[in-house]
Amino acid sequence: MKNAFLFLFCVSLISACEKDDGPSYPAPYQYFSPHTIADYLDGDLTLETIKKQEPDWFSTTCNDEGLRLVFRNTVLYQDPNLEEPVNTEQYLECALKNGDTKSNDMLLPYNYPSTKHAFAFNCRSITVTSNKRFDANHPAGAPLNDLLILCVTTYGPHILSGYDPEVEEFRNVCKMLSEVTPEELSIVSADGWSWPMLYFSKYPDEVQKHKITVRIEADYGAPVRTATVECIPTKESSIIHFDVEP
Repeated sequence: MKNAFLFLFCVSLISACEKDDGPSYPAPYQYFSPHTIADYLDGDLTLETIKKQEPDWFSTTCNDEGLRLVFRNTVLYQDPNLEEPVNTEQYLECALKNGDTKSNDMLLPYNYPSTKHAFAFNCRSITVTSNKRFDANHPAGAPLNDLLILCVTTYGPHILSGYDPEVEEFRNVCKMLSEVTPEELSIVSADGWSWPMLYFSKYPDEVQKHKITVRIEADYGAPVRTATVECIPTKESSIIHFDVEP
């Protein structure tokens, strides 16, 4: 199980390095802050395909083993304790709603930008659908949450626990999307190496191009986010290591 988790996050790292995602950051420097998260990111939510490195059989075009959620036209909400921060009011709103505010006698040193960056909104739910029939139990338009594995890094459990030292500072979640809890979708990492990934756990009955749509319901009155991409779904080869069945 641990090997499968490591493999998928290594794939995520390789995929993230293929494109210049997110904002550019300055040269590293140290700062002190009562907040754990340095930046909250917002922007145009976009779906991208994760390509298989090798086909499963000769001449196959079935080469999209998963999807990743990224921001384009990224907007930063930054900790006021940073050098030359931007959008500090929006940042403090995010920090307050997430409970990421230690007392002033708990100012801790951080090295920017090698610190924590997170989505500016928390997800209550994620629903994935296709415009094509996937199998007998999943006609066109039906939720595919029980066929997709979500791999995501979250800071939510630690911060929401009141910084309980017994709770890990971040949690790597890799499980069926239908089983993911709202806590695991809170304060999701937006670091370039750990964008949320969705992997197909099985092939569709017919190999063809699908238009996949991800719909995110956010909390605190934030608008519903949607993103769509065309792909040819392929089962991720390491899924055989998971103790879950689609």
